[in-house]
Amino acid sequence: MPKPYLYGTNEGKRRRDRVLEFMSETMIDTYGWVDHDKLVRDGEDAPIWVYKETLSNANVNGGLFDLFCFIRKNRRKVIMVGPDRLLKVSNMIDCHHIGVRDTDAWRHVWSTVGLIEGLVRDEQRVVLFSAGFATNLMIYDLFDRCPNATMLDMGAIFDPYSGHNSRKGYRKESFKASKALHLRAFE
Repeated sequence: MPKPYLYGTNEGKRRRDRVLEFMSETMIDTYGWVDHDKLVRDGEDAPIWVYKETLSNANVNGGLFDLFCFIRKNRRKVIMVGPDRLLKVSNMIDCHHIGVRDTDAWRHVWSTVGLIEGLVRDEQRVVLFSAGFATNLMIYDLFDRCPNATMLDMGAIFDPYSGHNSRKGYRKESFKASKALHLRAFE
């Protein structure tokens, strides 16, 4: 049975096809195989395509307060996987931080997976990923080995809370009110 996945993409079939091509090549390089038909087939087992900017747009528009409250106040221990600039956010959430390099996190996927697996074990944990494309490989590899973990690809939504305005929306004057609201969730 295929793993349940949400594949993020920008709008447009051409972009989707390029993502599929890249994923196929990456999975062949990484795992030695890929079932390309499962990546493109429509039907019950097919991946669900979502617009990849959903969380980022919600962040800009002040729509992540409840998610941030859950992350901060849930009973499960939280692990954040991301660049060291997110240490400030990890401290606000009071979670364990596993640092990855911004530019080439994918080169260290297997060692990072080993660290995550060692922390998760059989416990119920929430693992937040902000590690670029390496996130896809890590979640794919950890999915069967850590069935009690909730793994979320957070993209760059924590960047503005660490002083790194990586997205255009995070640099807009109108984002200040959303940021202030979201910061209250971490109190």
